[in-house]
Amino acid sequence: MERHLIDPIVRMALKRVSPFTWEDDIALLAELQGSKIFSCSGRGEIVNGVTFVLHDGMYNISLLSILFERNFQAELEGKVMSNRCCLQMLLIDIDEQVKRITQSKNLRANLLEDKGFYLTPREEEVLYWAGMGKTYAEISIIANIAVRTVKFHMANVVEKLGVVNSRQAIRLSSELNLVAHYKNS
Repeated sequence: MERHLIDPIVRMALKRVSPFTWEDDIALLAELQGSKIFSCSGRGEIVNGVTFVLHDGMYNISLLSILFERNFQAELEGKVMSNRCCLQMLLIDIDEQVKRITQSKNLRANLLEDKGFYLTPREEEVLYWAGMGKTYAEISIIANIAVRTVKFHMANVVEKLGVVNSRQAIRLSSELNLVAHYKNS
């Protein structure tokens, strides 16, 4: 993407790791006043803002911008800056939740689109009861199979999901809602 097409706030955020008020950079504020942010504000009463920045290890950037209207600028700016640590943590939490949801949806879609992926009814049953906190011995009684057969099915689930152990399989299946439709017959 050409540099002149990047939003001015993003350009500024790419150079920063700490929150910044727009008035910190006179050129930024001048550029913003002619941009959509101020013209889309309805009455055009937005006079300033502050942006919180989060860079991750994958070269992604997340921003939280708070806009100040003329009538409330001094009051809100003081509250925002006195709570900047909490707002930065809020941005971190939201970013992590969005990434977790996105990754879960993408992983589920990839697993379900893969024609080779499926859980047998018995694997679903074993995974379901393991997810309910049952031990292998308890699952063997419930499913009327040997403990070693329970372990066999759980090993297949672990392999199919591409995880390291049964705990990870249970967690991933819960996040992806893989056994939500299991019915105890």
